[in-house]
Amino acid sequence: MCTEKIFLWDDSFPVLQLKGKGTRDFLNGQTTSEILSVREGLIFRTCWLTAIGKLRALLEIRLGVDEAHILILAGNKDHLYQGFADVIFPADKVSLKSIENIRRIQVLNTKDNLSKSNVIWLEDNEQLPNNLKAYETLTNEKFEYWRLRQGVPIGSGELSGETNPFELGLSNLVSLNKGCYLGQETMAKLSRSSGVKQQLRFWQSDKFVSKGQQLFSSVLNKNDKPIGVITSATVDKISGFSFGLALIKKIALTESELFLADTTISVRIAVPFAFVPPPNLIKNIISKK
Repeated sequence: MCTEKIFLWDDSFPVLQLKGKGTRDFLNGQTTSEILSVREGLIFRTCWLTAIGKLRALLEIRLGVDEAHILILAGNKDHLYQGFADVIFPADKVSLKSIENIRRIQVLNTKDNLSKSNVIWLEDNEQLPNNLKAYETLTNEKFEYWRLRQGVPIGSGELSGETNPFELGLSNLVSLNKGCYLGQETMAKLSRSSGVKQQLRFWQSDKFVSKGQQLFSSVLNKNDKPIGVITSATVDKISGFSFGLALIKKIALTESELFLADTTISVRIAVPFAFVPPPNLIKNIISKK
């Protein structure tokens, strides 16, 4: 795929609507971003966590006057609806409802990442803007390659309910300076610690590799323990090469090559283009300069 050519990611996503004077305060207490100061009409991303900091959904939100539309970019709409509904009280001054899916358009090329490329939402009666009609819409295959090389963690293997934003390269979506929110205590502890236990990495192999396979630091010996797992995998139809994403334990993050169990098949490891390091790692890099 030509790196200079512009493409469109064109898809439909489920949406919830939150209405009421307490909309901003409620969302500020339920998601990881600083929402109180966000301007109306801006589409921004944030995370919805469990109480112990595990990622449950990746969201896009557009705020209006005493309302918000919440697009579920990854995660389960019903779980989000029930999770919000369970903690809404009369004092919150909000109401929640599910509405029709929204068509989401993202303008991108292989140099862009999820946070830097432009996004628009279209209602049912809205047409694609004229300035975008000349661009090619990514096929599922091309989009998956872009997603994997960027490290966009919207696959079921990454959004498993067992990972946190720092492990998945979503540190830029987590505010460490605002007040209490769901999962805040865990994220604060992780930001002060020596680092998360694992991080997301892009991998490639000239052999067939499937999702769920474990990774090792060398050709397997009987006493070896896995240091990673394949979370997403696909195959290039032309070359036959496999590529995807994997969660790699901290002790192996400097490795450039890892191996599958009981075989000599290896995968080459690289940091995804859009991966944002955990805040403690960023601080360590700055302090060493």
